[in-house]
Amino acid sequence: MAKDPYASSNPNDPNANDRDIADALIRDAEAAYGVNPNELATPKMFAPWLSRVACFVADAAIPVALIILGSVLGRPSFSPDSEPSGGVVSGTSTGVGYQPAYYVLLVLAVVFILWNRGYREGRTGRSVGKQLLGFATVKESTGRPIGVLIATLRIFLLVVDFAICYIGVLAPLWDKKRQCLLSDKLTGAVVVPARV
Repeated sequence: MAKDPYASSNPNDPNANDRDIADALIRDAEAAYGVNPNELATPKMFAPWLSRVACFVADAAIPVALIILGSVLGRPSFSPDSEPSGGVVSGTSTGVGYQPAYYVLLVLAVVFILWNRGYREGRTGRSVGKQLLGFATVKESTGRPIGVLIATLRIFLLVVDFAICYIGVLAPLWDKKRQCLLSDKLTGAVVVPARV
């Protein structure tokens, strides 16, 4: 039986699995392209823009579903007026805004984003979307996962990439390393193909 390339080689070391995953990501890149990700960079070594969009959509599916569910379950309640005007019953709000269910599900969506794109992607190089589609985010200089703090910073920089008229998220279309303008370049991250 084939050995799992992502299985930990030292079960007593809590960080061994993360290092083993990082080493496996480097081996994947070397096997696919014959070089370490930080050597002799060519555009074909990095994830295509449409693949990155697909990963983003996959990552956004759960938070968007939670927010929609919260909007439906937590919408303000209405009750009819006691005196209909002209035979038409008009409604007035009994609350000042969304119900607690909306806020609970909104917090869950934010926690999922921070766990998925910050913690999980920072430690393993893979968010849920990247895991499903076979890509990983690694530090350009080392080929290893970028770490939780840098991955969390990347989330906020990605918001800025979107805010500057989408220029930041369109940058991989013309960038040699297919990096987003701020979220990838400032953190030194690249997205590379990896085994699923």
